[in-house]
Amino acid sequence: MPTPELADEIEARSDAAARNRYLKFLQPSLCVFSKTDMWRTMPVPGLDGVHAAFTEPEVTVLTTLVGRKKGHLYLRASQRFSYVDGNMRTRSGRTQIGTARWLNGEWQPEGGTRPGPHAHVKRGCPEHRGLGKLHIPTGRVAYEQVLYFLMTDLGAVAVAETKGLDDSLRRFRKFKTW
Repeated sequence: MPTPELADEIEARSDAAARNRYLKFLQPSLCVFSKTDMWRTMPVPGLDGVHAAFTEPEVTVLTTLVGRKKGHLYLRASQRFSYVDGNMRTRSGRTQIGTARWLNGEWQPEGGTRPGPHAHVKRGCPEHRGLGKLHIPTGRVAYEQVLYFLMTDLGAVAVAETKGLDDSLRRFRKFKTW
């Protein structure tokens, strides 16, 4: 079995290979909370060259345990991506995926209303109606970091080892470009 560093060098010489490689490393993070949910992809209608990655089913139900109190969190994850430089190859000959939107956060790099990454909070307390319409500034946040937050701060219970989550976060940090 190759080391994680060698597995990072799996070459993708086509869009399909880049997508499959990306999902191969993203899926283990989701499996920390669900053994049956899967990542799927499809082109985004009306946005040439933009694709969506989304979980199936749409919402993953997470069990929480805080003290002796059991509860649930509901995670909906999606991402918009394109193949780097409109399918042009990198100097190494690999096709790579560039992300533009993640979870309920967005980054609008060209002519958007916000100059950098931001999040939308879809549910708020009654005193703060309209919170979901606000663009809350963030740095770049990895999906894996959100999953760690759910475990450490909100008590989400993992159903599998977190090694896949650790590996995926390591890859994110190694390959992010901004």
